[in-house]
Amino acid sequence: MHKPALVSTVALMIPAFAPPAFADLTAADVWAEWKNFATYSGQTMESESEVMSGNTLSVTGVTIGSSAPDVEVTGTVARIDFTEQGDGTVAVAISPEIPMEIRGEDSDGADISTKLNISHSGGSIIVSGQPRALRHDYEFGRMDMDLVELTEGGNPVGVDFSMALQQLTGIYGFSGNAAVIRNDSNIGALAFRMDVDIPEDDADFEMTMTMTDIVSTSTGTISALDSQQNLAVALRNGQFTEGSLRHGAATFKIDSAVPDGRAVIESSAESGTLSGEMNGDGINYEGTNSGVDLSVIIPGAMIPPIELEAEEMSGEIRMPLLSDDEAQPIGLSTRLEGVTVSDTVWSMIDPMQGLPRTPANLIVEMSGLGRWFVDIIDPNLAEDIDETMEVPGEVEELTIDKLTVSVAGAELTGTGAFEFDNSAVPPVPSGTVDLNLTGANTLIDSLVNIGLLPEDQAMGARMMLGLFARPGSGTDTLTSKIELGADGSVTANGQRIR
Repeated sequence: MHKPALVSTVALMIPAFAPPAFADLTAADVWAEWKNFATYSGQTMESESEVMSGNTLSVTGVTIGSSAPDVEVTGTVARIDFTEQGDGTVAVAISPEIPMEIRGEDSDGADISTKLNISHSGGSIIVSGQPRALRHDYEFGRMDMDLVELTEGGNPVGVDFSMALQQLTGIYGFSGNAAVIRNDSNIGALAFRMDVDIPEDDADFEMTMTMTDIVSTSTGTISALDSQQNLAVALRNGQFTEGSLRHGAATFKIDSAVPDGRAVIESSAESGTLSGEMNGDGINYEGTNSGVDLSVIIPGAMIPPIELEAEEMSGEIRMPLLSDDEAQPIGLSTRLEGVTVSDTVWSMIDPMQGLPRTPANLIVEMSGLGRWFVDIIDPNLAEDIDETMEVPGEVEELTIDKLTVSVAGAELTGTGAFEFDNSAVPPVPSGTVDLNLTGANTLIDSLVNIGLLPEDQAMGARMMLGLFARPGSGTDTLTSKIELGADGSVTANGQRIR
């Protein structure tokens, strides 16, 4: 899992995690390991002077750099003091401000320069362990990242942003020649703001985000420079990352200029989680938000402000990243549970309250097997596909593990399984899906009664249901078995449709 950019940047200067020290750690040991770690991870770390006075090693004029194709990152630290504590640990004090610059090019070849300033207060870093296996216990009262300047082709761009972390504590480090990294952190509060004002592009918006009580943990490996430039190679060589995060109350807002005023989108959640992993087998990410509120205001539109609440919203994705001769597990799911809309919206649709206003639900869970013919994380993939026009992968099996759609008193549920004949173009699926529908006729009657559905269209809807479904065992229930044949045929409850 990737940490926020601010934490990641400071973490570049805190390389270690390990068991208790076996011998007294020296200031020189820590500084040497920082430089070794930088070199191993494809960075540079250089200084203007290194002076040992008493039990303190003072390093000044530190420059940290890294590069990737078309991008260079440079950070400078005026002073770092490594003080031997006399108990086998070393205390580290870093200058309160760290300027950074990111240089690159846009799609037209114009130079882009982003200058940032990282600052901190109330910082404490205690290093323990031994060389090649250091542990850093850190604590900061506050850390900030602010945009100082953004230019494109030498011209200022109307963008400003800042991010602040408060009450940051944790442990960060690495161990062994494989550079296994671990980070455990607690953040009391996070606040992010971005303002964009580019008149020539008619871009004018403000985005803000807040989050509280963030607890995260991550473990992973880094590869040496040669492999780091090609993620596919690194993953095949054993590179991995995995982690989890949970948070308390969170808010998000976008305020944007539109022709008739300002459009505003606001959302909040009582809590949330995020977990994921990436390795040679692929990626697997899952996220959940509970107690979600959403508000959308679009001036000039023919709809009132939309207010929506959901008890829970979640999603998951699983897929391979590398080419393979054998099919690999894939999966995709989304869950919207306990969804309700405001009375303002309901009053437009159903002022006489003829429809049940029960919470709506949408649950889709799918799994299967598929494979890529190419490494989809290859940076040259898009160009290669444009040249060959070949399909980059295929799905062999797909299972609908769960399908639930419920709204206004009606509910559709189902399961299914399919196989694909990939020798055909396009691939031909074969398999079955079993569906159950309850409350459909009651809902159609209600829609007719409140004037939303004309009687002739209601008759057409009932005829369509009769074509694909048959009565179930309960009141106002319908069932259907849809079968897709390998020859392209389609049958519903044994009746051929195509």
